[in-house]
Amino acid sequence: YYTLEQIAKNEQLFNELLTMQSITYRYYYGYTYSQSTSIDFKRIDKAINTYLQQLVAACHSSRAFVARYHNGGKDMTATSFLKLSCTNEVVNVGYSPVISDFQNQFRSMISIICEQLDETGESYIHDLETIHKEDTGTYEFLKGRGVKSLYTKALRNQNGYVIGFVMVTYTEQNEELQDIALIKRELQDKSNKISALLCL
Repeated sequence: YYTLEQIAKNEQLFNELLTMQSITYRYYYGYTYSQSTSIDFKRIDKAINTYLQQLVAACHSSRAFVARYHNGGKDMTATSFLKLSCTNEVVNVGYSPVISDFQNQFRSMISIICEQLDETGESYIHDLETIHKEDTGTYEFLKGRGVKSLYTKALRNQNGYVIGFVMVTYTEQNEELQDIALIKRELQDKSNKISALLCL
């Protein structure tokens, strides 16, 4: 990945980033890519994974992952089903990935989180037990995957709409490891960079 300082100092790196942005734009509007252009998507994917690795290391979390919103089809009234899928995940040593559990899922599966992201752009649940009565579905889904604490930041497109999120989770509550101010700062930084890679 490239820091802002590197981009400012190196015109070549800046041009490479513009190329990645252009590719994302064209893909969004239906451009068909050949095998030769797939390498650029791999570079974007690699950069996202690098940011997630940095999140896990800085926040001492069990895992970090990116989920993106998408249309999962339509019902008889032509209303779109609102779904999400996990596209990138990095796990800490000793933990199992959950990426397969977050494929083509209804957003209502974690409704309280998605609602908070729409309202404030973030969702911080320091103790999963606090949402047990408010949202049993979200509670049971996350508890079944060993989650006890989670911190989520919205990913946005160039118009400010939420298009997904980046999340860090903990399978144990450890006050020494969970520096809330640091987690928020890291999530803000990485969500901005990942949003840029996905949509700008």
